[in-house]
Amino acid sequence: MIKQRFKIPLYFGTFLVVCADDLQEAADKMGIGVDMGGFEAAAYKRTRHKGEKIRVVKEYVILMSRDTSPASIAHESLHVVNYVLAAAGVTPDFDNDEPACYLMGWIFNKAHTVWERAQNQPTK
Repeated sequence: MIKQRFKIPLYFGTFLVVCADDLQEAADKMGIGVDMGGFEAAAYKRTRHKGEKIRVVKEYVILMSRDTSPASIAHESLHVVNYVLAAAGVTPDFDNDEPACYLMGWIFNKAHTVWERAQNQPTK
């Protein structure tokens, strides 16, 4: 399993990319509590409590298998982009989507780089 964290530029927060041979095992170790059967990748927010009712995003995560396609990495990257922008209070603007596009490129490049590193490691 390869894990790498990145500081998200401009919008703050941490982005964690995990590439594993066994998605369910990785999800269980990370305490996600989701059945990963049938998925090759997933994106989610890890949160922590701040006070009684406020949940603060701790980090944004893409969890993927070594068999994940670049299309699925892009798909999950868009989920992360939406999480980050929503947390920053940015309203989607289809007439000026440059902020989302730049962030999408950055998120995808980081996730794809981790995926490429996993391709060069021996399997279990």
